[in-house]
Amino acid sequence: MLSSPDKGYIWGRDTKPLLNYVESGNDGPHGYDLLILSDLIFNHSQHQALLSTLLETLSPTGKAIVFFSPHRPWLLENDLNFFKMAEATERLVAKKVWEEKCAAPMFEVDRGDVELRKTVFGVCGLLLSCSLLEHDANAHIVRNFLEGHFDLDVMFFSLSVDGAK
Repeated sequence: MLSSPDKGYIWGRDTKPLLNYVESGNDGPHGYDLLILSDLIFNHSQHQALLSTLLETLSPTGKAIVFFSPHRPWLLENDLNFFKMAEATERLVAKKVWEEKCAAPMFEVDRGDVELRKTVFGVCGLLLSCSLLEHDANAHIVRNFLEGHFDLDVMFFSLSVDGAK
């Protein structure tokens, strides 16, 4: 795995700069084995652009794991629409592989169901070109990632806000 610096990226734009950090074969970069998306699907207007970027940067056998908490529980269906859109491409299948309840919600003052806001979900997207038998192994992939045991080309996407700009 090549290291990748912290770089800004706008979803849906040219993915070549993102693929520069993947080891290339004779036919160019093969894409990432594992994409980890953290706290991104709340931005509903960017679902299509995010999905486009995901599909263009996954390797042929790649997986994407999307971690999220419904900070706005009344919009949970809109959050989950990302996974419906992913499956509608007929290139991905989505399966929940992780659910954990935190001691407190991330933002105490937010409104809505506190128990739901304390919950972190992990959903794995598997390319249909992969064996569906691998689908049950996705929980193992999540565990290995969380424990730091993996030898894959990995890209981590998360939202960061730089207040200085």
